[in-house]
Amino acid sequence: MASTLELALLAVALILNGLLAGASLDKAITQLPARRKIGLRAMAEYHRATDLGPGLFLYPIL
Repeated sequence: MASTLELALLAVALILNGLLAGASLDKAITQLPARRKIGLRAMAEYHRATDLGPGLFLYPIL
């Protein structure tokens, strides 16, 4: 029988895995088609704004 700690760790791992899967799905479904629509320069500017802004703190955690 699994202990409470093991179940808690499993729950945390499942939640984090779900967040990472959601981030990948967002990129594949929304960001890549948008890049084709708005062009490479605009998408590069978008990524600079996000990666050097909030992404600076979020991405190292992921």
